Amino acid sequence: MNRTINTPGTALITGGDSGIGLEYARGLAALGYNLALVSNRPQALVEASRALSADYAVRVDCLEADLAIPGAARNVADWCDRESINPDILINNAGISLWNTSALRALARPTR
Repeated sequence: MNRTINTPGTALITGGDSGIGLEYARGLAALGYNLALVSNRPQALVEASRALSADYAVRVDCLEADLAIPGAARNVADWCDRESINPDILINNAGISLWNTSALRALARPTR
């Protein structure tokens, strides 16, 4: 993604389709930054992209990707290369998944 006139740059935001990530995206778009959003939720990604483009008149590129999968970071970097996206800001805000809840419960138990 090339900078357009009067655009401060591009922000790459993982998890930028909802919650805190979307708030970062809104704030940066309000400052004129183009956005590259990465999320594993395709419908939310499309909705966020449309709203951000319409509300702030910035370019929004999207990649559906599950960053918990090995090699996903390389895929994001390759996407950026293919699409000529050169992020000036990276906000790594992708959510976490709790794979082993029994281990988490054990950590939450009081010790004696």
